[in-house]
Amino acid sequence: MKRLLIQNWLHNLQIQPKIAWGYVLPLGIAIAGTGLGITLAEQQQKYAEALGEDALEELDLLTRLRLGALGTLLEQEQVTSESLSQPAYSATHYEKWLENYVHFRQTWQEFKQTENNTRGEEEIESEAELEAVAMFLEKYGETLDEYFQAFDQLVAGADSATFTPEVSVQFREISAQLEQSLLVQLSDDLNEDLTAIEVIIRDEYTDAQTAIDHSSVLRLQIIGLSVVASTAIASVLSILTSRAIAVRS
Repeated sequence: MKRLLIQNWLHNLQIQPKIAWGYVLPLGIAIAGTGLGITLAEQQQKYAEALGEDALEELDLLTRLRLGALGTLLEQEQVTSESLSQPAYSATHYEKWLENYVHFRQTWQEFKQTENNTRGEEEIESEAELEAVAMFLEKYGETLDEYFQAFDQLVAGADSATFTPEVSVQFREISAQLEQSLLVQLSDDLNEDLTAIEVIIRDEYTDAQTAIDHSSVLRLQIIGLSVVASTAIASVLSILTSRAIAVRS
């Protein structure tokens, strides 16, 4: 039925319009298909790239928090274990501790305020990541705040940059006042929980890279289908036009 309608339509056209339609219609389909393929693929690629960049930013903040925590606690242990027997050795580690502490505190504030860069980005974040970050903040929020509050007064002091005997005594007293369970939680559990969040984010990054690759495939598939369709239509129109010309002759 459809073929008969096309034949009648072609039969009623003049020769020039028939030839023109034979070029215009397939060309239009090819152009439209190419444009559609490029547009859809670009949209998918931009979205996937945004997800990938978001994951990298989250991994960067997570890594900085991990390094800050491990560095601070490691140097703290070195200072307290050798502060009396080897004061010069402890002074070196105290300088490293102070540097790590400032970095750790700043990074923690950034992590807490942005919820590891997920706040305001909930629509593009996975439920697994949002839940893991929320649980992490709930578990360590008070613990870390307690840790920083304990040392902030020391760090804010005018002589804190130098490991004087007074600073050494104050440092040891603060470390002793902190419950051992708190320090164990920060040194062991915190690292494990950060790793769990990191695994989720790395999976998101992998998915984003896969989506970028798929966008290129989608572009080629749509363009390829449009070319095949336009070629098929051109062939059909060419045959029907030739027949119409033969009949008209």
